[in-house]
Amino acid sequence: MVKKISLREKVGQLILGQAEGYMVNESFEAYMENYPLCGYRINQSNMKDISQLKSLTAQIQQQFKKQGLESDPILACDQEGGSLSVLDELITEFPGNMALGATSNYQLAYLQGNYTGHELFKLGLTMDFAPVADINLQINNPVIGVRAFGDNPEKVAEFCRNFINGLNKGGVASCIKHFPGHGNTMRETELKPFSILAKTQVDSVMVSHVLYPNLTHNNLPASLSKEIINDLLREELSYEGVVFTDDLEMQAITNNFSIGEAIRKFILAGGDVALINGSREAVIEAFESLMGAVDDGLISEQRIDISLNRIRNLKAKIQYYKKNASCDTKDPNELSLKICEESVTLVKDSKKILPLAEGTKVLLINPILISVTPADTTGGKDNKLGDYIKKYCSHVEIINISLEEESEIDSICSKAKTADMIIFCSLNCARYGWQLKLLNKLKDIKPVIDIMLRDPYDASFISDNVTVVATYSANDNKMKNTCDLLFGKKEFKGILPVKI
Repeated sequence: MVKKISLREKVGQLILGQAEGYMVNESFEAYMENYPLCGYRINQSNMKDISQLKSLTAQIQQQFKKQGLESDPILACDQEGGSLSVLDELITEFPGNMALGATSNYQLAYLQGNYTGHELFKLGLTMDFAPVADINLQINNPVIGVRAFGDNPEKVAEFCRNFINGLNKGGVASCIKHFPGHGNTMRETELKPFSILAKTQVDSVMVSHVLYPNLTHNNLPASLSKEIINDLLREELSYEGVVFTDDLEMQAITNNFSIGEAIRKFILAGGDVALINGSREAVIEAFESLMGAVDDGLISEQRIDISLNRIRNLKAKIQYYKKNASCDTKDPNELSLKICEESVTLVKDSKKILPLAEGTKVLLINPILISVTPADTTGGKDNKLGDYIKKYCSHVEIINISLEEESEIDSICSKAKTADMIIFCSLNCARYGWQLKLLNKLKDIKPVIDIMLRDPYDASFISDNVTVVATYSANDNKMKNTCDLLFGKKEFKGILPVKI
């Protein structure tokens, strides 16, 4: 039964806003009092260090108690691991989903989820917008790529299930995304992991803003479509839990709808909580739009109560996870290293270049890491492969190249003539194609090893004369392990989780 609370409190539960700053100041406190939301998303703009973030989450929770709200806030973040890790250095760095997929080891997904969940729990967070249940079938999928566990629907679902179990035991709730799947969204491929997981009544589901003309007739993005949320997810897949939107301030929405119009369509389509993670103004517009929709009879209070019960059930789950939180991993760095060791994949080595001899004269060509999409937190980080190679070789020359500007190919080729071996780190050649031009010239000068730092599809463009290694990530543990593999200190164990 729905407790008697005000309409404003009910409407507020249908919106999850963005936390502001590093602490709850007077302005933020007044805003929270005027608009009693379901909770807040935490991102990099809210964190300086561990103690500050713990203080912020505690202050938000205290403010909810002070207001006499019936339940604690949902405090959520996007900590997928790998390319989207908003907590960055505040918690353990893992190499990401496709690296987990390459291990073929579901237990590692559980352990990573468990440790990640427990770290979030200790910071005062209650939900992780993870895991990604999309599969990746497209060479140049601009959004998903290595955020997917692979391209096999059943395996992706099983990796997700284990990751979710880990998060829950660690003390936080999960959210599978991005329903019904980025890509072609065919029922036996992209949709299938969601179908499997929805029937297990996972904690929550996030719906994408993608248009699916083969699934809908109303030309609306999935997040606003009754055919997607109510008919497909609720009725066909029998999902009874909370449905979130992706951020309503993404351009896919704002270029076509007002925030007020979008949130009305989302609720009428069968959704529950709208993420609005930009401005206060957008939150206020959405809030007042829903209040007006009830006043005008467009949305009934009974309809809001349905969502309210789902949200209460989710918050009850969160309380259970918090009460029973535990962690199975004593050394997270050892876990991260194990995932790295079991995931690096030798794709081809037709010239039998590997292993390299110590003392080899190496030219390392290294891309300056950038954020490939808005859902990417790797931009600006260092690739330390060169530092690790120097432990085996005294002569290592490093050339850093920009992905977005074509470098002086002739100058690089001239330097290559003095090396024994060229190690070329590529990053999404399908998108930054000039790397292939350079790579094809280098292979005719000296032996080349290509280290694919991101999507492994680069292998389909690279000559068979080039040795190719897939790492799926450029984090420090991954590069350390890759270096050991190149020099024969360890054996390659990873298996490609996608077809090339």
